[in-house]
Amino acid sequence: MSQSNIPLLKLQTISKQFFGSAVLENINFDLYPGEVHAIFGQNGAGKSTLIQIVTGDIQPSSGKIILNNEELKIHSVHKARELGISAVFQEFSLVPQLTVEENLFLGSNTSKGFFLDKKKLHKIACQTLEQLEFSIKAEEKIINLSHAEKRMVEIAKAFHTKPSIMLLDEPTASLAENETNQLFSMIEILKKEGIGIIYITHRMNEIYKIADRITILQDGHVINTDSVANINEQKLVELANISSDTRVNDLTTEQTIELRKVLEETDLLLEGDLRRFNGLNIKRLNEINCHRGKRHRTSLPVRGQRTRTNA
Repeated sequence: MSQSNIPLLKLQTISKQFFGSAVLENINFDLYPGEVHAIFGQNGAGKSTLIQIVTGDIQPSSGKIILNNEELKIHSVHKARELGISAVFQEFSLVPQLTVEENLFLGSNTSKGFFLDKKKLHKIACQTLEQLEFSIKAEEKIINLSHAEKRMVEIAKAFHTKPSIMLLDEPTASLAENETNQLFSMIEILKKEGIGIIYITHRMNEIYKIADRITILQDGHVINTDSVANINEQKLVELANISSDTRVNDLTTEQTIELRKVLEETDLLLEGDLRRFNGLNIKRLNEINCHRGKRHRTSLPVRGQRTRTNA
């Protein structure tokens, strides 16, 4: 992480209300050059709203946004890009029928008169991919790429605009372990370029692999901001309120298998490692499943019920 004492981005007492209901309250957050600052929290914690404010998609109800030591308003996504803020969201923005290089420059001004300067476009695209150590060919069509490769192209698309800040929203969603490791290698390259990275995730193991600092959100409030080295997994579970009436270690083998199914359906499973949870609110998982119309409903015990253990 950079030793610069001046943050690229500073949010001061940011709040947001929708129809009189508070979604974010007095959020303080900062980001330094060459740093990965993770924002961690469960669904509904306020992560998405915070991203939308930083990228200019919505405006805060109150508070200050300070970029490079200057207070300003980010009125639109276009304005955010002009200011050097690029985001890579979970949903792909690529055009499948176009090539990698064509997607990289969609909406840009790399042209000769009314026509794209294809020679220049190809050269810059190759340089960008090479800089990120991304081995795919610039002339390859998006439709032929894997899910992971498309994610890399999204990052390359944001990177070629030379941003000072990049937001990565759950970038490892649907990626296999080897693909995730490739993504992490790319993030290390971005850090060396001095880019500050806001990394949105709900996966604890990723935080310890890639992040320098972490801000924990819960119900629209900042619970804690600290160096990742100062927050072990147990403390992170407690701060993020990932606790429950039923402990995973108390479940039978059959119940553990059932819990895994629930977690996979609700996207709460952390890389298939149930040991990272000391406990989970099974009642809440049932509510989530019913709300989403999931056909799978767990019969695991909730408050006041005891589990049988095999002798």
